[in-house]
Amino acid sequence: MADSVRQTVVLSDKSDLVIDGVRNILSFEDTYVTLDTLAGKISVEGSELKVDSLEKENGKIHITGNISGFFYSSEGIKRGAFSKIFK
Repeated sequence: MADSVRQTVVLSDKSDLVIDGVRNILSFEDTYVTLDTLAGKISVEGSELKVDSLEKENGKIHITGNISGFFYSSEGIKRGAFSKIFK
């Protein structure tokens, strides 16, 4: 992450997540959301996830559901390798 990039991520009660600096939603299902942000890619994982709002003009997203975690990735999100094995 570049030193000049600042991003705010607020998680409340493991069910309400607000992130600013969002450029685009890369993928979305009810168990994960992958975002392209000014600070890199972010993956949000959980269940019953919903994008309640996306304000493109200021890059703010509001995600609700049962959020189990989120993480940054500088190389991109690689999903599916283990999910195919354990199906």
